[in-house]
Amino acid sequence: MKLNKWLLAFLLLGLLFVSVARADVDADDDDDAPAGGDSDEAPGHAAPEEEEEAKPQGSDAPGVSVRAFFPKNADLKFPAGEYAETLVAVENAADNQNYRVEYILAYLRGSDDATFYVQNFTGSQYNRTVVSGGITTVKYRFKPDVAVDPRNYGLVVQAFYQNDDNETFLSVAFNGTVAVTDPVSSFDAASIFTYSAVIGGALFAAYHFKGKFFPATKAVKRRQPAEQGTDISGVDLDFVPKAHLSYVTKSSPKSPAGNTPKTAKK
Repeated sequence: MKLNKWLLAFLLLGLLFVSVARADVDADDDDDAPAGGDSDEAPGHAAPEEEEEAKPQGSDAPGVSVRAFFPKNADLKFPAGEYAETLVAVENAADNQNYRVEYILAYLRGSDDATFYVQNFTGSQYNRTVVSGGITTVKYRFKPDVAVDPRNYGLVVQAFYQNDDNETFLSVAFNGTVAVTDPVSSFDAASIFTYSAVIGGALFAAYHFKGKFFPATKAVKRRQPAEQGTDISGVDLDFVPKAHLSYVTKSSPKSPAGNTPKTAKK
């Protein structure tokens, strides 16, 4: 009975952990999801076409500061084939006109050659207003292609924003060296608890139904036969020396009482 309680508690704990883990993953995917989608272009393309179409007026707008942070990849290591995210913060100075964050895009380039583009990531639209003296932060997701070799690259994150006169400005939120690493294993903690919960449930069911359909049987102990002496009846002992014969005669079992015929007295 005690074993049943432990198995049931382990099963419930594993199911609860899996439910919480899936809820966290769904919340991360749905929170601040950009309108542009998360699909990536194949590696080796030319410079992003969005940069040419936007035709920005210049670099940073006066009084506007743009920075990018990587809270989940502080070491700047990004596994190939896995989604990564960056938080782009746009700060507007006081007594400045309003700006709208329109577009965020990023791309990988060669670590030593800034003109060699390795992979263009899909841009995302936001249309987020930054009031005078305010700051706004948007989430941008990208995924290094699984075919990208694991080594160091240059990562560039760009932000496009407009003022009230529809003038477009371009700011580089991040431009530095990052590392693309080998893909991580899909056998994570949630999978371990899932398999553990399934195995625990199977063991619990097997143990529970075993007593109902296969009742335990008591083992029958067998008696060990009692040891007996050597029976020399019916053996020809003429060839045995007398010294040995007297020893054999003494060590042989005595006949039970009443079986030896009595000699009648004359």
